[in-house]
Amino acid sequence: MKYFIYRNQSILRIILISVMCFSFAFAFSPALAADPPAGDTVLGVLDSAGQGMGETAGAKKDLPGMIGKVIKVVLSILGIVFLIILIYAGIMWMTASGDVEKVQKAQRMITQAIIGLFITLAAYSISSFVVEKMSAATK
Repeated sequence: MKYFIYRNQSILRIILISVMCFSFAFAFSPALAADPPAGDTVLGVLDSAGQGMGETAGAKKDLPGMIGKVIKVVLSILGIVFLIILIYAGIMWMTASGDVEKVQKAQRMITQAIIGLFITLAAYSISSFVVEKMSAATK
């Protein structure tokens, strides 16, 4: 019976990792499907990908705006990681089979993931506000 539970947990981990890999693979498909420009340069391809994502071609790229975009992407990925940890902890709790130690470990993971999500959300909102004010001040 113990082997059966361990095997199911291994299968759940493999499924979770597979879903994560496939979701990241398809996240960038609209940008990869864009037609390359005539020049086929790296910057031209990036500009066409940016146009597909709502950026205007030839727009002035200011440093605070670029830093803000990088921070937002990093914090978004971090939020996704905490969400995956939250889901994993929920699965751990459901498959604990009444084992008190596993349930407590899952509860601690859930608490830590929720705290991480709140911190990430706060950092995202603060950085968005600061970058917006910096961009307005440099114009």
